[in-house]
Amino acid sequence: MTSLLSGISSRRRVNKSRSSSGQNRDSPEPLPLAPMQSAPASRIVQPSPRPSLEPTYSSPATSRSQSVQPPELLESPSVQLQLRVESPPLVMYGARAESTGALLTGIMDMQVNVPELVIEKARLIVVQRVVYNTPATSGGKSSHMNTETLAEWQVLTKPQNFTVATHGYPFSHLMPGSLPPTCSVSLFSVGYYLRAEVLISGQQTPVVCEQELRVKRSVINIQDKTSVRVFPPTELSLSLILPSAVFPKSNFTAEIRLEGVINDPNAPDPQKRWKPKKLTWRFFQTVKVAVPGGSDKPIDDTQVIGEGVLKTGWKVDFSHKGLCELIVPNFVGNAMDKAVQDVDDPVHGLSVSHRLSVEMLLAEEIGAKNSRTASVTGSARVLRMQFSINVVDRPGLGISWDDEVPPVYADVPLSPPTYATSVEDIRNHLFSPTFSPAYSPALGASVATPSPTLRHIDASLFGPESRRANRTSRLSLLQPSSSRHISPISSIPGTPEPYKHDG
Repeated sequence: MTSLLSGISSRRRVNKSRSSSGQNRDSPEPLPLAPMQSAPASRIVQPSPRPSLEPTYSSPATSRSQSVQPPELLESPSVQLQLRVESPPLVMYGARAESTGALLTGIMDMQVNVPELVIEKARLIVVQRVVYNTPATSGGKSSHMNTETLAEWQVLTKPQNFTVATHGYPFSHLMPGSLPPTCSVSLFSVGYYLRAEVLISGQQTPVVCEQELRVKRSVINIQDKTSVRVFPPTELSLSLILPSAVFPKSNFTAEIRLEGVINDPNAPDPQKRWKPKKLTWRFFQTVKVAVPGGSDKPIDDTQVIGEGVLKTGWKVDFSHKGLCELIVPNFVGNAMDKAVQDVDDPVHGLSVSHRLSVEMLLAEEIGAKNSRTASVTGSARVLRMQFSINVVDRPGLGISWDDEVPPVYADVPLSPPTYATSVEDIRNHLFSPTFSPAYSPALGASVATPSPTLRHIDASLFGPESRRANRTSRLSLLQPSSSRHISPISSIPGTPEPYKHDG
């Protein structure tokens, strides 16, 4: 008995000890705080830098390609550069063989912050950078950049002293219409940049300021295009109405019309006819690039950027030869969000094109002519079609630079007389006896020679006293010689004596 009680008491002591240890685990005693020490420099987490607005030149293709390092942009506290583009967006209208280009105008501002600064050279250039992102090979680089200078302005060619002020240099350049638009795809990227360089006396590296230029290509007249396909030996013909050009990140409406669905319209009931069951579409984007110094065969990459299936929405009419129509407001869905505008540049070997593939499944049925219920025969046909899609950027106002060119100075007409030249001075000069039909300084242009009669009329004709009498005399001079009769002609002041009239 005593052994049993001792065993129970020992168990209770063990349980109490366990409960006390559990309480200590749930609510541990607070530990004394150690004084805070500064962490070593290697363990300090630095804040992430702010996102930069400068253009990035890293390869957007794949992780295998090597990144192309951009040129460094250096700044100086003594000089600050700013590029202001005042021209409209650089939009090339039409194909590369027909486009007149885009006009680039702006001002380069150079702000000097020190009292005296000597600048040795300053220039402004427009550069085109083409980055080739070809697949990596064992013998060469996977990515390299080709830089070409399109325009250059030598702002300062010899050393000159500048004071604290903001100095501006205007520039203007016509971008050729054959340039490819700005784009970035899997195999290449094209970019345009406006770059200003200023070399300060005593420094080896110039101060650089760079701004990206976005070049676009578009068309002005966008109309619907109808494409018709026939499928012999049947009477089926399919027409697809699409816009002649579409825009990235947009949608468009497609109208599909299938005719000749009844095999023999003159056959008695029941008749055999075709009925659409399913329509499948795919939107392809093909990128081709010919690497300089590589193989003659270009590298191409075809991607499916959108696909979908349509099974409903058909409007069917089985009268006469039969007709099926389908109108889709947003035909390709969100595929245009991944599309870039077309590129055709044989100079650098760059090409981007798009095509739309449509497949329609038709099932053969047997039914009455005016009945919608029919039985399936088991035979079917698949109609396959492909259409090229022209993807361009939005045209904006749709006005090219040559349609709104301002007049040059030679075409501007002469200005009106200034306030220093009054009307009385012009009258006195016209009716003076020493008037010459040559260049007139009062009028600023050559004037016609006045008639001999009005040339000798005195300027007093325009006085308030003789205005009425002179009006009558001047009107009589304009009448024919057979009907006019001027008696007091000698009374006109300033009229020479030889004037006589017989009538």
